[in-house]
Amino acid sequence: MSGAPDEFARSQLARIEEQLEVIEAMLREAILRDRAERFAPIDPGLQSKQAADELNMNQRAVKVKKRWIRRPATLEQIETAVRRLLEEDRLRREERLTALIAAHKPEPVKAKETQSPFVRRKEAIRLLGSRSVLEDCEKGRWLAASVRRPRLVLYKRTDVMTAAYRISQGEYP
Repeated sequence: MSGAPDEFARSQLARIEEQLEVIEAMLREAILRDRAERFAPIDPGLQSKQAADELNMNQRAVKVKKRWIRRPATLEQIETAVRRLLEEDRLRREERLTALIAAHKPEPVKAKETQSPFVRRKEAIRLLGSRSVLEDCEKGRWLAASVRRPRLVLYKRTDVMTAAYRISQGEYP
C-alpha cells in the first residue's frame, strides 16, 4: 500500500516535468521568433543561415520528447477561424429558415367579393376605439344609426370611416 502513493507521485512528477519541457520549448520558440523579427535584415536574400533556421523552426510545430506540439495560433488565424465559423453558422441558419418558409403553405384567405355599405355596432366600436367614443360621435351628430333594432344597430360605413379619420387628426366630438 505504501508503494501506490509513491508511484502516483512519480507519475505526477513525470507529467509536470513533461509540461515544463513543453513550456520551455514554447518560450524558446517565442524568443527565437522575437529575435528573428527584431534582427531580420530588410532584404530577405541577406538573411543569415541562423535566422533562416530560426524562422523554419517557428513555422508549424515544436518537437518535444518524441512528440510534435502544435504552436499556438496567431491572432489573425484565430480571427479568420472565428469569421469562418460565424459565416458557416449564418449559412446554416439561413438554409433552415428558407426550408421552413418553403414548407409553410398558408391557407388561402377567402376574400369578400363586395363590402357592405353598413357596419355593425361591434365593428364600429372596434374601428373607433371604444364604446364611449362611439356614443360621443352619436351625441355630436357625426354618426347616426341607419337601423336600430333590439339586437341589430347598423351605421353607414362612410360615416364611421369619416369619424375615425377626424379622430385620428385630433378632432373630438
